[in-house]
Amino acid sequence: FYDGDQIKKLLSRSNGKGNVKGELTVRTKSGERMVCLFSFEQIEIQNNTYMLAAATNITQRKQMEENLKHLNNQQKLLANIAQLLNKSDNFDDIINVVLRLIGQHTNVSRVCIYENTLDELFTSNTYEWCNEGIASKKEAIQKASFEEMPSWKEIINSQGYLSSGNILELPDDIAVILKHFEIKSVLVYPLYIQNHLWGFVGFDDCFHNRVWLDDEINLLKTVTGNIANALERKQYLNQFKNSEMRLRLALDGAREGMWDWDLQKDEIYF
Repeated sequence: FYDGDQIKKLLSRSNGKGNVKGELTVRTKSGERMVCLFSFEQIEIQNNTYMLAAATNITQRKQMEENLKHLNNQQKLLANIAQLLNKSDNFDDIINVVLRLIGQHTNVSRVCIYENTLDELFTSNTYEWCNEGIASKKEAIQKASFEEMPSWKEIINSQGYLSSGNILELPDDIAVILKHFEIKSVLVYPLYIQNHLWGFVGFDDCFHNRVWLDDEINLLKTVTGNIANALERKQYLNQFKNSEMRLRLALDGAREGMWDWDLQKDEIYF
């Protein structure tokens, strides 16, 4: 038995005749954990009392239940993120909450957003969430030059994203930089706004050579798309506000006015 106290607690719940059922975790001969549904029954043989035990391996079923639970939680997470990003509250605060939510869900070391310069020659870490015990790299990655890591864009452009369970398997120009920040595994998706490479969203793992699961890749891809839509909407609203402000200043400066007549509703706006 993997946990001796576990079976003691189960047997203490017997009905007085030694009959009890419950789930217990055992260790196989190869050292792997196996979850079993046990049934214990007290029997008498020649005035001797024995405990007859039967076990059914339900490890696969438990794994399926855990996977379904995880996927259900991920769907709820994506719904919450979409709702948050549609709010008109402080954008920076919302982004920080989104990074925290996906970081806690995946238990990665860091979740970061990088913003490129307009000429796409440099990138900066503009938003970051760090797990407990993980140092920030935000201040260190400001105006990082793509000339120092040309393979970064090459991989992004050819594969659509960058994924590595072991950064030492990446080209040296990328591996040296990631190793400096004690990163062992990385997953990065590009962030496009109006067909322009605005930046990237990425996961760091500083503890393990992590094999990135499909649901983690799909999560980051979906969240990156949601963030791109929110950023594009923010840019549009800023442009609209700036255009409206310029129009108001022009009208005030010229001491002119503007009117609009809606013929269908017969309403006039001054």
